[in-house]
Amino acid sequence: MQTEAMGDVSWQRLAPLRELLRLWLQLREIDEPLTTLEGLRQTLRLIARLAELVGVDSALVDRLLAAVDDDAVLRIVLAIVQYATGLIEARGAEQGSLRMTLLEDGHEVRVEPQSLIEWLPLVLGLLNLLRQLRRADEGLVSI
Repeated sequence: MQTEAMGDVSWQRLAPLRELLRLWLQLREIDEPLTTLEGLRQTLRLIARLAELVGVDSALVDRLLAAVDDDAVLRIVLAIVQYATGLIEARGAEQGSLRMTLLEDGHEVRVEPQSLIEWLPLVLGLLNLLRQLRRADEGLVSI
């Protein structure tokens, strides 16, 4: 009887690891590239779930999810993603903001300096995370 209870506890301890692996697999299975509106939306939703799993401050997770649900903010983040990956160029605008035209739909986005400061670290971290996941996948395939 005691062994059964210990077995249950062991499985309960593995639940976060199983959830982490499930999220990793879902992240790998996103069909749309990160440089598209839908690909970015799907990726950010999974990253938010991952952040919740590892205990990131709920205010930060809520802010990320709010951006996912707000097309205007998501387009700003997408413009920064496309800019950071070299897909689009920024043009100067009044008062130091940048104007960018999204590849997907030609939508003109104005990125204020504060938005760039707030979102660029997240975008660069996301790009780095995805690059590392791809390397890990390649390593698993070669084993």
